[in-house]
Amino acid sequence: MSHFKNKIKLIIITPSLKIGGSQRVIMYLCKYLDTKKFDITLLIINNQNKDSSFSVQPLKNIKIIDLKKTRVRNAILNIVKVIKVVKPDVVLSTQYHLNTAMLFVKLFIPSSIKMIVRETNIPSKRFERSKLLQNIIYRKFYKNFNSVICQSEGMKNDLIKTFKIRKDKLVIINNPIDCNAIINKEKSEENSFYKSDILALASTLGRIKGLERLIDSIALMNIKNIKLIILGDGNSKNMLNEKIKKLKLHNQINLVGLQKDPVKFMQNTKVLAISSYAEGFPNTMLEAGLCGVPTVSFDIDGVKDILIEGMNGFLVPDGSLKEFAESLLKAMDYPFNKMQIQNHIRNNYNIEKIIKKYENLFIDSYNNKGC
Repeated sequence: MSHFKNKIKLIIITPSLKIGGSQRVIMYLCKYLDTKKFDITLLIINNQNKDSSFSVQPLKNIKIIDLKKTRVRNAILNIVKVIKVVKPDVVLSTQYHLNTAMLFVKLFIPSSIKMIVRETNIPSKRFERSKLLQNIIYRKFYKNFNSVICQSEGMKNDLIKTFKIRKDKLVIINNPIDCNAIINKEKSEENSFYKSDILALASTLGRIKGLERLIDSIALMNIKNIKLIILGDGNSKNMLNEKIKKLKLHNQINLVGLQKDPVKFMQNTKVLAISSYAEGFPNTMLEAGLCGVPTVSFDIDGVKDILIEGMNGFLVPDGSLKEFAESLLKAMDYPFNKMQIQNHIRNNYNIEKIIKKYENLFIDSYNNKGC
């Protein structure tokens, strides 16, 4: 960086810091990007719900701005104002609805500012009310961004094949994991609240997580002493509770809400279940892997980048509930090598390795390489 007279000015924009995979990545970036190279401003659309959000206390040497807007679309003019005041070299935004808003922001800011967006799921699998509008946004307007970060190979292929986005606009950067923070965390004391046979996590209990498929799979097992814990909150919670009651599984399945420290649950389970219809690159699988916990998942993009059959879990044909149930039971007693599972995550997705990729992308964008 010695060839730069000043630090690269970087604005990172997120809708919120609500506990979830996308927000965790933003926290990692703000915490671990080299502040000798970057002058960082974290711009949050709304960070008023502190109880269910990551704390900004660990973030040092960066500026934090909370717009306190309830909707992204109501914050567009405020985003423009902040950008004009800060005068960044590079702007990074995350999540589809915010990325869409940034297309409008881009109209009112200098073209010299490099705009990078980060996708959080497989776009064609997203449950959108208007697929036509989504197609138009991706096909016609995403080309206006300097770079699009994809979390997985499947996400990149989806953007190329489904939405015809140019390959040179797409950059694969997997999600990072803070290995030391999780591995060094003391195992929680024996507590039945945390203990389960099967664990499922979703910061937002939405349709795309397919948790009704997991509940049906538990019913197919017909084994009364199997315990499933589901972490998360959202608009599907009532539907899931009704389904659990209908299937008389209330003694086996617990919905425990959103948890700030899911590691305690991972340390006390036998297997992580991913029943989603689509995943970008599941952080929960990285965290569980660092606890030596295997994963059973439907065969979907994102998961396939991490899972090696028989080494750290099992893949099941998408939609096959019977095989899903059988694989969950198999995984509970399978002789997985805990250290091998941990090393796989540590070697491939450690924070230092992934943060370096982000830094290189920001520097290359600043230098106008490939943008």
